[in-house]
Amino acid sequence: MTCIYCAGRRGDSAMSLEHIWPQSLGGAASPQLFKSNDVCETCNSLAGLWVDGAFLKSWFVTNESSMSARQYLDPAVPGIAPFHYMGIDQEFPNQAEHICERWTGQAGEHIYHIHLADQDRWYGYAGGDIIRRKKVDAGRAYLVLTSQSTYWNLTALKSFVVQFKGVRLFCLTKVQGMPIDLATVFTNENEASAIENSEIAWIRARPNGAIQQMRASLRLDFSDRFLAKLSLGIGANLFGEAFCSSPYAGELRKLLWPKSATHDDLPKIRGQNFWQENILSAKSLDVGWPGVWTILLNGVREGFALHVCTPGGRGMTMAISEDNQLCSSAEFQSYHLGSMFFAIPARQTFIGPVSLPNFLAHRLGNYNDPILASMEALKCDPNQFTPPW
Repeated sequence: MTCIYCAGRRGDSAMSLEHIWPQSLGGAASPQLFKSNDVCETCNSLAGLWVDGAFLKSWFVTNESSMSARQYLDPAVPGIAPFHYMGIDQEFPNQAEHICERWTGQAGEHIYHIHLADQDRWYGYAGGDIIRRKKVDAGRAYLVLTSQSTYWNLTALKSFVVQFKGVRLFCLTKVQGMPIDLATVFTNENEASAIENSEIAWIRARPNGAIQQMRASLRLDFSDRFLAKLSLGIGANLFGEAFCSSPYAGELRKLLWPKSATHDDLPKIRGQNFWQENILSAKSLDVGWPGVWTILLNGVREGFALHVCTPGGRGMTMAISEDNQLCSSAEFQSYHLGSMFFAIPARQTFIGPVSLPNFLAHRLGNYNDPILASMEALKCDPNQFTPPW
């Protein structure tokens, strides 16, 4: 078999299931169009770590995910919500060669995660070296609750345990009636080491409202390789071998697996990335849905295009193919009008397809699309939530 990501020939046993659209963004519930069994294990592993991971753990996407999740939480059941990434705390009294990464929760909770500093290749990766975190350097993490609401405190506790699985965890706020399954995960302060006791004392002594100095690491290319991966995976599923062996697919692979190259050998790709959103602002406004990742697939005169809009309304686009003949058969006629899909990570839900005309008509109130109506029904009414303070 031929791997769609690297074009290398592999035996059947070397292939694996690949979620073209990441599982953490609702990809586990996506249709087969967004999955593939034609990706070798090596590409699958590398793409998960350095392509999907670099995108999802970038400062921008991490914080967009945190801010948008609240719109689709279940107000009746405390759940899991991603934290907002603040960066590296410049004032925390670290031990030598350690850093403290800071996060905040949905109700303003304070989270401190202390671990060894990482190699430069993890620059821009919120949480740093996840391989070392899992194996030899989980570190320790402290949670300070700030709400009087049981709902928000349970959401924070559950989210803290999930995000920092395997880490030595401390909750520095006394919680009445904490569920046993959560209470057993936390380390009792009586068992804290001398270093941990000094860190706990420093956190508790830090004044509320004190100015905090953070250093955030930002990569500029975090969206490029992610878009290339999506384009290759979706293109292969839609158009098969004719696409995979095309010159343009080769250019996408150059972008997915970059090497040192001269200016003349740079990938010749058509599209606009996360940083060029101003060029796409009108398009993003048309196809965006607050709190939801939207994916638009569109067969146009010049070929076939992918447009991704973040939950906050920021758009990215990439040409999947420049060959308009690939989209000429009756099987793909729906894509000429535009076909849309919607991912809601907070509910692990993936919805679609919905035609672009139906989507626009629904938004304008001229047509009630049942699929979009079901998505609207999942959205939270802020008035249903217990006030966090």
